[in-house]
Amino acid sequence: MSANPPVYAAVGDLRGMARIAPDATLVDLVLHRGAARPRGDRPLLNLHIDGQARWSQAYVPGTNVLETTIHAGDGELQIVDFMPLAEARAGQGDSVARGAFIRIITCTEGSVSLRLAHGIAPGIAFSCSRPVASTGDVSTTAARLSRGESIAVMLSGTAETVTLPQALHDLGDTMHYWSWWSDRCRYTDEDASERLREALGLKLAMGANGEGLLNDDGQPASPAERARAASLFAALGFRNEASQLVDSVAAEPPCLRGDGAQVRMMSDSPLR
Repeated sequence: MSANPPVYAAVGDLRGMARIAPDATLVDLVLHRGAARPRGDRPLLNLHIDGQARWSQAYVPGTNVLETTIHAGDGELQIVDFMPLAEARAGQGDSVARGAFIRIITCTEGSVSLRLAHGIAPGIAFSCSRPVASTGDVSTTAARLSRGESIAVMLSGTAETVTLPQALHDLGDTMHYWSWWSDRCRYTDEDASERLREALGLKLAMGANGEGLLNDDGQPASPAERARAASLFAALGFRNEASQLVDSVAAEPPCLRGDGAQVRMMSDSPLR
């Protein structure tokens, strides 16, 4: 695993994005780029563990797949969060997204009792590979997992049923896509892992077709922010992403570009 992610770790499929807290709470989920983040009294998804628990969290290296490990007594859980994404076929663009958030919970040591709670939100359907009980505006799943047992959960815009085999297949496709994207990195200095991690986050914020960089609040990034992101992509060898951001900055009126020297430097880049 790489270095610990920020307070809210992001996963996404280049169309939408989810943010996850260090205790694996799904803070918010946007299935379509530019849509408003859901507001509610309850988290979209949280996890309750019997007894005292210790949490650690990191991205799978070279991907936007998030792993959270929970130690509770003599048991251990591994949580994998991602938004399914696969390489596109000819004529489909860069990638194909399912428009969903998937969580796979696996007991890797001992046994652990847990309860999943989903706060109902408009336009988001909840599905679980285990039985679900609904009360008011909350859906819950309670289980005791032993070593090797798993649960799959999906939140999506359609009433689609999740199965563990399908979730694992989607995870494989998603890992393959992000590994393929990261393999294009040509940066080899000592801080290569950290720089690639930053680039992976920026790729999520750019979207599938370079629609425009979004900041942490989901708003369009400033020209200066886009220029800095373009510089990072260029330094790492991600030519297409750098070129898209350079074009977006160059299209801005001069009074809005911010760091004019940086924009001119990027505009004169051989990437163009």
